Amino acid sequence: MGEFIVDTDGYTVVYTDGACLSNGKNGAVAGIGVWFRGGNPYNLSQPVIGRATNNNAEIQAITAAANQANIAGIRCLKIFTDSQFAINCATKWIYTWKKNGWKTQDGRNVINKSELQVMEMALEPLNIKFVHVNSHQGNYGNQEADRLARAGCEKYKPEYYYDSSSSDD
Repeated sequence: MGEFIVDTDGYTVVYTDGACLSNGKNGAVAGIGVWFRGGNPYNLSQPVIGRATNNNAEIQAITAAANQANIAGIRCLKIFTDSQFAINCATKWIYTWKKNGWKTQDGRNVINKSELQVMEMALEPLNIKFVHVNSHQGNYGNQEADRLARAGCEKYKPEYYYDSSSSDD
């Protein structure tokens, strides 16, 4: 386990980030970054699959970190992210949305439903702690996850997009 940072409570530390250039505009590109520590073979830099949005990227980054942890045999994972939105999705809102048939309080379909369902499945076998970090404040792990996410943007291709509007948008 020397290739991972493990805190005093036995949780493996990982930093996640999603990046989206030109978010909300035509031609947007998005990527994810997962950083366990320098040189770790489980670090990831990938394009987002599906819609290129910042929220989709943040959700997919957490999902990828959980998948990597599951592959590595990690059971306790502490996820550092600068996305309070993604933390709230994973720890609060998803339960209400599921109870309400994946509808928001005002009756609209939950955006990112399919990505959230995939994230929930990836997180399910793990003991998870989330830690919110401020972005661009000199936190080395967050900076590395951001660097990987931005590199993932460069790999984004529009053909990765799939039309999920009929099912969950």
